[in-house]
Amino acid sequence: MTRYAGHATELAEAAAQDAFDAVVGVGGDGTLHEIANGLMCVANPPPLAAVPAGSGNDFVRNLQLPTRADEAVDLVWNGTVERMDVLRCGDRHVLIAAGVGLDARAAAIARRVPRRLRVGTLPYVLGALFAVARSRTYALSVSIDGYRTEQQRLMVVVANGQCYAGGMQICPGALMTDGLLDVCLVSDVPRHALIGLLRQVFNGGHVGHPSVRLMRAHHVSIEGPPDCPVHLDGELVGNLPLELEVAERRLPVLVPAAGVQLAA
Repeated sequence: MTRYAGHATELAEAAAQDAFDAVVGVGGDGTLHEIANGLMCVANPPPLAAVPAGSGNDFVRNLQLPTRADEAVDLVWNGTVERMDVLRCGDRHVLIAAGVGLDARAAAIARRVPRRLRVGTLPYVLGALFAVARSRTYALSVSIDGYRTEQQRLMVVVANGQCYAGGMQICPGALMTDGLLDVCLVSDVPRHALIGLLRQVFNGGHVGHPSVRLMRAHHVSIEGPPDCPVHLDGELVGNLPLELEVAERRLPVLVPAAGVQLAA
């Protein structure tokens, strides 16, 4: 059992240094984020196995891992190792997504939602609604593999997988094994239309909206006002600037072997 923030990172790093065969995370995306950062402290980390027990569980959703606990535990004994990408942000690593602007403000509010309401997308929906009520744009300079765009934006999300925040398909074509960052840039949207746009993110319907642009890259840097908030895997970590690069196939993960039936 973890006892404080960051404890899972310490436990995972110790397990990796002691050459355990695998590290099993029983919890949500926040727990897995901490474990991954502990594993990344060694050159050749043991594989991560995920037993989903959180509200969002986007890590297992993105990799199409079993959602039932018994099937997830079975991977510890009968799974095979697949190496996945992670995002590198200085000395920290990101499993699912990083974001700035409205996205980060919503993530910060979502983390303060009472535990009894932390079910599926509900925390992020509540966070988004509160963030939209006080939405603002930021003058952001975004460099994507050297291509620079400067514009007033509501938010920018840099994703490793297609889903985050409990199943929202922010970057529908993203894969955790393609060696690329997927970037979603959202420019100014009238407040009365923003709720409708956020609702479309659940099924990827925001793609093609005139205020939404999707790109792919290996390296992304974002500069802007020093009060523009930043989150990594839903954890508010400070403000701009932000710099991310892909660490290709860096993290070993236990996944179903050929022929293993995935949970629906």
